[in-house]
Amino acid sequence: MATPIPKINISELLCFAKYSFAKVNVAMLKAVITDFYSESDICLAKEMVHADVSALNVPIALPRLLKRKGENRAKQSVDALVELLQLVDENVLWDRLPMYVVPDLSRIPTINMDSMDVISVARRLDKLESKVDSMTDVVSKPSDKMANGPLITSADNMMGSAVSGSSTSPSPGMSYAAAVSGMVVNDNDQFATVTRRKTQKTKSSVVGNKSCVVGKLKSARPMASVVKKFIFHLDNVGDDVSVDAVTDYLNGSDVEVLSCFSAKSWMKSRPSDTVCNAFRVCVKLTEKDRVFDQGIWPAGVIIREWKFLKPKEPNHGGSE
Repeated sequence: MATPIPKINISELLCFAKYSFAKVNVAMLKAVITDFYSESDICLAKEMVHADVSALNVPIALPRLLKRKGENRAKQSVDALVELLQLVDENVLWDRLPMYVVPDLSRIPTINMDSMDVISVARRLDKLESKVDSMTDVVSKPSDKMANGPLITSADNMMGSAVSGSSTSPSPGMSYAAAVSGMVVNDNDQFATVTRRKTQKTKSSVVGNKSCVVGKLKSARPMASVVKKFIFHLDNVGDDVSVDAVTDYLNGSDVEVLSCFSAKSWMKSRPSDTVCNAFRVCVKLTEKDRVFDQGIWPAGVIIREWKFLKPKEPNHGGSE
């Protein structure tokens, strides 16, 4: 039986997004799409993938298509597009969508992972440089009322005889506040330079680690070593999988499980007849790279870093 020919849609943006979705994180993907494609390209791709998913008649709640306005409409459109792509990825719909092809390869970004990091750093440096320039302009402009007092010139010594008795004399152009900084008034009503001492920081506590000790000195109880932990969320797991099964699977994959509990699924939408389990798993921090290795997980299983809820700030002012 011949393989059916899939439907073909021409979209450079969706072709790039489909094959880059699993290779780069969401923040990098959004940055590349925003920089490389125009706002009209982003909106057209968003409408196309929305229509393609709707045509599948899959029981998932698609977000509404809104016409963005304002200065940040391109960023908002990219956020909406990536949200649609995340729904497609979570519900394993990539193979059921049309094939997105590229008639012009120059319309595909050729930015690798290292280049994207360099671009991000360059942007931050540009912003930092502009802030430094603006601060330099403000500092270089003389104000009407100088907070540090009038400037001391060689012709007119504003300090008078008080500073003349000290070992440090003000230089021309130095402000009054700068001239007297680091000085105190002694018993003779004259300024004297203060020598500041640098304090050395000492360790507040240490824990001994010597195993063989001569004499009777010993600890009352052994100190347990501190183990740094990493907690992640395991989602889209079959409803017949238990906590023990997850623990045995990870231990068999050379990942030591410290704790494992049932948790709530984070999937935004899924078919009504689909039931899945989710788990909160705690492992050693050194196992983090092993946990995010796609090769140890079954297809379709979702692994995310655990999101901790921020504590609510107490309302000291009372209700209004």
